[in-house]
Amino acid sequence: MDKHPIQLVYLGIRELFIKSNIPPQPDGQLPELEEGKFRLQTGLTDYDEENKAIGVALKLEIGIDDEEECPFSLRIELYWKVFRH
Repeated sequence: MDKHPIQLVYLGIRELFIKSNIPPQPDGQLPELEEGKFRLQTGLTDYDEENKAIGVALKLEIGIDDEEECPFSLRIELYWKVFRH
């Protein structure tokens, strides 16, 4: 089987954070989530001609530093590097 021309060569997890902002419910039910705000940031490095690679970053935040109380707070920050054949 041929490899895809773009290959993931590195995946780094900088942060995985989740916190419940409400006490557990005796019935185990979670509150319904309304459409809410989230923050999504992406970034990338310049293409490295010599190594045929590029670095990519992603950060997602929900319920972090919000004025409105969210049932949970979540932050994920990932970095990865891809290589082109």
